Amino acid sequence: MKVSILINNFNNGPWLRECVDSALQQTQPADEIIVYDDGSTDDSLSILRAYGDRLTLIPGKHNASRTGIINQHDAIHTAFLAATGDHIHLLDGDDAYLPGRIESYERVWLTQPTAGMIQGPRQIIDRNGRQLKSDPHVLIPPEKQLAWIYRHNRAGTFYPTSSLAFSRDFLHRYLPLDFSDGLPLGTDFRLATLALLTSRILISSAPQTIYRILLSSISSSQRRMPQAALTRLHCQGFNLIATQCEKPPISYWRDRRYYRQSLREIAPKYIGDLFARFIVR
Repeated sequence: MKVSILINNFNNGPWLRECVDSALQQTQPADEIIVYDDGSTDDSLSILRAYGDRLTLIPGKHNASRTGIINQHDAIHTAFLAATGDHIHLLDGDDAYLPGRIESYERVWLTQPTAGMIQGPRQIIDRNGRQLKSDPHVLIPPEKQLAWIYRHNRAGTFYPTSSLAFSRDFLHRYLPLDFSDGLPLGTDFRLATLALLTSRILISSAPQTIYRILLSSISSSQRRMPQAALTRLHCQGFNLIATQCEKPPISYWRDRRYYRQSLREIAPKYIGDLFARFIVR
């Protein structure tokens, strides 16, 4: 199988060399590395051009009137249109791969060659490269994941962009995505949910991706949302895609975790109101 790595980048100059070098230094080399730069205003373009013909650079023009979610999607889609690989590995410009990422994922893919998506856990670092934590090595088995979502009424059981890879056939079928619903859900959530509902997904159990937490990232903006609100958003997004795929919806009201999340949000305000009413004079 021919392997493509698609890197989407916007002003990730401080981490971009690490990102590209990690793609170039794989134990199983990719057949092509395509970088879409979304009109960066830092030194990203000079960094990328220094790699010469070791990668394919697509310089784009940033559209500040659109959300980062849509700009990232367009970057991935444009890079995909230029790709020739059978398997498409995604990578954000501020993240990186461990050396065995491609080899590990492709080995798992050999067990189910028709699978539409593969994902795996991450090593999580801060902006300066200090390791914060790793994701659990054991995930919900892929053959049980959809049943688990319907049993617990809980969506969003996927990893972010850099931990995902898709078959060419799957992406050809679903890209470009439709964002007219206005939900602040990224390409990773939408594609992963589509893969779960319409295809077979696989899991590489060991962390093979280095994920950098930045306050300005799309994922970070969701992490700052109250957990109950994020649960509702994931449920709404899952149901939207499930309806399109003629699959049954889920309900966050049946997710036991949702009540704990809501209580943690309500309790401080409630206690504050009591304090103001009965104690503060």
